[in-house]
Order: sequence, then C-alpha cells, then structure tokens
Amino acid sequence: MKHDIFNNFLRLLAVIIFSTPILSCRDEVEKPYVEEYFIEVTINDAVVKFDDQASIGAIFNQYEGQYELGIYGNIGDFTGILIHIYDGEPLGTGSYSGLAQQEGFWEGVRFSFVDDLDNYLTDPEDPTGSVEILQMNDTIVRGNFSGVLKHLTSEETINISNGKFYVKHSN
Repeated sequence: MKHDIFNNFLRLLAVIIFSTPILSCRDEVEKPYVEEYFIEVTINDAVVKFDDQASIGAIFNQYEGQYELGIYGNIGDFTGILIHIYDGEPLGTGSYSGLAQQEGFWEGVRFSFVDDLDNYLTDPEDPTGSVEILQMNDTIVRGNFSGVLKHLTSEETINISNGKFYVKHSN
C-alpha cells in the first residue's frame, strides 16, 4: 500500500511538472502595430507635444509652380502649431530656412503657434527658422525644426527649439 501511495504521488507530481509548461504557454494574440504620429517642440524651455492622432498631419499643395507643405497639430481648441515650407521646386528631403520671395515664389519656412489668445508668427522682417525634412514618402513626413516667433500684437518673442515631427500626410 505504501508502494501504491508513493507511485500515485510520483504520477501526480509528474503530471504537475510536465503539464505546467504546456498550460502556461498561451497563444498570445499579436496586437497590430499602431504607428504613433506626433509633433514635439520646446517653446521657451517648456516641452509641448501634439499627439492626438486626429489633430495632426500634413498637407501638400502645388499651384502654378509654388510648392507648399503644411504640417499642423492641435491640442484641444486653444493650442496649435502650423509649419509651412515653401519652394519653387518640388519639396523633398533637405533643409529649408529663412523666408523670401524669389521670382514670384515664396521660398523658406513660416511658423505659427497659438496658445489661448496669444498668436505668434514668423517675423516677416527677420524670418528666423529652419526645417530639415529627413524622410518623406507617399504617406509620411519626418523632420526637425526650430525658429523664433514674434507675438502678433507686441514685440514679445518665443524660441522654438528641438522641434521634431513625424506625421501622416493626406495627399
């Protein structure tokens, strides 16, 4: 009888030992990869991140030889950023800076930042800003940006630095 109890104990122990790895292996359902688009920028030492997937993106426009890329992001109803890149040639990877009219076309970059009722824009008299497009294909645009913006109704300026964007474009 002791022998039977011992054999039953060994069988039970074997079942537990060998079934644990099998039962613990689950078919993990692979979650689909979701690409997160964003615009992130430091504004006067404060990091602002636009990551509401429904409120960020990019739009390409072309009209009579003027090429434009508009990158936009919003946080709620009262905070937003807009980055415009202009050129007389098709836009692609590379660096764009300043803002000037050349042979009837705009070339360079223009920024706009709105926070509540404060509006800041690229100063047309001193257009300080640059955008580097690192990647651009049929669906996304990735790059870096920085600049100085002037308040719409005063002399106050803000510095935008360490700007990064990775956005989907709709056209």
